[in-house]
Amino acid sequence: MIREDRATAQASNLARVEVNEMDGTEALEERQMKTRKLGTLEVSEMGFGCMSISANYGPAADKHQGVEVLRASHEKGVTFFDTAEVYGP
Repeated sequence: MIREDRATAQASNLARVEVNEMDGTEALEERQMKTRKLGTLEVSEMGFGCMSISANYGPAADKHQGVEVLRASHEKGVTFFDTAEVYGP
């Protein structure tokens, strides 16, 4: 039996949990990020909205923390980053 790991699926769209019906143990399985065409570009289906890193929703994230979150997203297969100059540096 396979069920989506809700928290992981929402955060990265890369994992699912497989439950062994015999003993109830769970195993996490990674899968590839799906992609879509955006004009001539091929980008990940899941995008990363970068506005929350800036000060638009309260205090800005620490620069080091913001960079780490962006890098972790890219490592998980995200290639579509929603940015705008108005979000800040």
